Amino acid sequence: MKLLLLYVDAWPFRYKDILVNELDIMDNPGISRLIPVYGFTDCFKTTLISGLYPVNHGYWVSYRFSDKKVNRPLPEFTSSFFDRSSLIARGSRFILNRFLHNHLFQVKSWGHIRTGGISSEAPIEKIDRYLRSRGFETLFSLMDKSSISYTILEDRFYEHSLGRFFKEIQNKGRGVDVVFGYIDEPDFWGHRYGTEDPRYLKLIRWLARLLKLFIKMISTMGVSYLIFSDHGMTTVNKFLNVYDMFPGDPMYGNEYVVGIDATFLRIFYLDREPVKSPVLDRIRKIVYKYGYKLGEEEYSKYKLPLTRDYGDEVYALKEGAVFFPNFFSWLKPYGMHAYSPDYPSQHGVVVASNDINIKKENLDVVELSSIIRRFISAL
Repeated sequence: MKLLLLYVDAWPFRYKDILVNELDIMDNPGISRLIPVYGFTDCFKTTLISGLYPVNHGYWVSYRFSDKKVNRPLPEFTSSFFDRSSLIARGSRFILNRFLHNHLFQVKSWGHIRTGGISSEAPIEKIDRYLRSRGFETLFSLMDKSSISYTILEDRFYEHSLGRFFKEIQNKGRGVDVVFGYIDEPDFWGHRYGTEDPRYLKLIRWLARLLKLFIKMISTMGVSYLIFSDHGMTTVNKFLNVYDMFPGDPMYGNEYVVGIDATFLRIFYLDREPVKSPVLDRIRKIVYKYGYKLGEEEYSKYKLPLTRDYGDEVYALKEGAVFFPNFFSWLKPYGMHAYSPDYPSQHGVVVASNDINIKKENLDVVELSSIIRRFISAL
């Protein structure tokens, strides 16, 4: 192994000292602030792997809207049940989500949603295939082209046992030039506890100590390393339930549908023209207290694909507020990301060995990808 790329999901920049202080074996390590993409983990992964901004590779979230309705496995009569806010309905949605891995149980919207083939939980290799199939050069196709051997390891496929995971990096690293490792634990800890909770801080200190031992070992072997996170995390202080307002609107499912993410509300008009709905008006008033509507200025600033496939109107929440329930999670989050990259709480961290020249104090994801590509090309 010549290079270790270690992607640690959701390590906030404001806790960089916990990481850097543990990695005291480094002599003046390169440290940068990572400015995230405005979206979820799948958008970060597509951006990092392609080296292109979302506006260029065209991917933002794991679903797109469509005017034409598609048939789904669940029959239409289930809509009234799954759209209810009762404990039984929510529990049933959770069970189906847990075992069928299908989140979209607001059936009236579900029929007008096309999944993009990948999601936040998609393996790195699947996202790589997705990008290659669309003609993009990826980090991994670049290595293939340059005859650089590599392996991709994700800790969740080792049952989140980080001891086994690091052991596997060590074992498989003996036969390849580059190891790309992914650890998703901090993201789960942040969502479950919030980022000020003592349990969360205890866990990330524990992970930092594990990283210290492993990095110290590979450094003595002359291995270069780049440790990076995709975003930070902030503690949730406001839960907004707009989910249960839509089933009472006769226009919902007939003239418009919605997508409700943790931090975004997306409205899609089935006949392309906005409809006048008292329910939508009430929901907008709620959202405007804690968020704002994305306009062309935001799409340009954050380099997002400006297409109605992701919604005719998209509303984003401000830091600390969350839509719950939403279409993608039935566990109440106490920490959240996917807010504007302008919030310092959303920033990730990049730490590199001395031979990887970071230079800049602030890096966006495309710049991080370029650093990786340059180093790989020099192997």
